[in-house]
Amino acid sequence: MNNDQQSVDQAADSKAAGKNSKLKGIGKWIIRSVAAIILTLLILFAALLIFLDPIIKTAVLTVGPQVAGVDFELEDISVKIFRGRVEITNLVIGNPEGYSSEYAAKLGDVVFETDIFSWLGDGKAIIREIKVKDVSVNYETELPFSNHSNLDDIVNHIKAFAGQPAETESAGRQFNDSQLIPASIVYNLVAALDSPDQDQRRFEIDKLTVENVRLAVVPKDFPKFSAPLTLTLPQMGPVGTNPEGLTGPQIAAALAEQVLWGIVSSVNESSKEIYHNLSTQGMQLADDILNQTRTAVENIKQEGQKAAETLEETKENLERIGKDARQLWDNIRGK
Repeated sequence: MNNDQQSVDQAADSKAAGKNSKLKGIGKWIIRSVAAIILTLLILFAALLIFLDPIIKTAVLTVGPQVAGVDFELEDISVKIFRGRVEITNLVIGNPEGYSSEYAAKLGDVVFETDIFSWLGDGKAIIREIKVKDVSVNYETELPFSNHSNLDDIVNHIKAFAGQPAETESAGRQFNDSQLIPASIVYNLVAALDSPDQDQRRFEIDKLTVENVRLAVVPKDFPKFSAPLTLTLPQMGPVGTNPEGLTGPQIAAALAEQVLWGIVSSVNESSKEIYHNLSTQGMQLADDILNQTRTAVENIKQEGQKAAETLEETKENLERIGKDARQLWDNIRGK
């Protein structure tokens, strides 16, 4: 009986050992799987950090031209994901077709400060502030000033992309500071309408500041002329403060129109100074052309005198050579 009980106990122990062995095997498999998953996520996360900058750069250079209708170039972009900060260096916004100046705008430094946690959910993403520094703008327009400018064309393209009507008289109107109202008052109404872009990511921008702006007023088709103008843009925003926020194109249209209004206001207020500057340049160019013409005529005269002297010298040489040739011929004939 004892032998039978011992056999039973041994069988039970063997069975338990088998179960423990299986549990250990399963435990090792789970640990290895979890470790592999963690390692894969770390590799993917590291790859995201490494390639995030060129990914965002490609997105800017792809989406920007589609929205604005002009070429975009930029020197560098840096994404600090944990700080919710994006830095762009030397962003160049090209000109629409039909304009001759080198570019419409060049932005030295652009910094986006965002609420990173707002990007994690399905609600609107919040951008606390956009800071733009060291800006050069070529405002190329017809003379006398009209709404046919390169910046008008860009803003109208942005508004059309956002599904909003273009403003046909924006640059021809006089604006004052009281009219530089936050565009969200208008565009929050647009966001509430049913539109095909309801599924797009929506945004709120609390503040836009633009510092150190150098504006050059360029007569259309005469890019060699330009009148520099000191420009101070007021702080702009907020935009998209309604609960739903605004789509990217709507945000761009709102801010771009505010910037355009600020530029147009400064140009209209300084129109006499600009015309005087351009007229002075025109008179200077006329004087330069006249002086260059006089110099060219004098050079022709001098060159003509030199040519006449050379011709006379050549004639004398030919006569001397002819005389020598005749003398040689007479010598050969024995005279």
